[in-house]
Amino acid sequence: LTKIIGKRSRHSMLASTPASILNHKTSKNGIPADSTKSGYALAPAVFLFLVMRHGAPDHPGQAGAIAALASAGIAATLYASNCPDDSPLFVATWYPIAILIVAAAGYFAGRRFLRW
Repeated sequence: LTKIIGKRSRHSMLASTPASILNHKTSKNGIPADSTKSGYALAPAVFLFLVMRHGAPDHPGQAGAIAALASAGIAATLYASNCPDDSPLFVATWYPIAILIVAAAGYFAGRRFLRW
């Protein structure tokens, strides 16, 4: 099919193997992009933790995880507005991984810094 069309296009995906489709649909950024998204979440998380510290939450780990989820949402929005990789497979794979890392870090940071 690619010989008929002459170049690789979306139609050539019909004659591709699943592995080549996966390689075409995912990004080459992967882990570095994951650390970038986690880094973007740091500033909003610090701000939210400072605000929540004065509230004395009953469950500091859960409060930290919720604050981290909010900051991960902010970070994902900032990253997505500048990222050229917007394929659904990239978003479905790497964004949840980064959000889970940030949420887990927020849970443990909340247990440490939000108790009273």
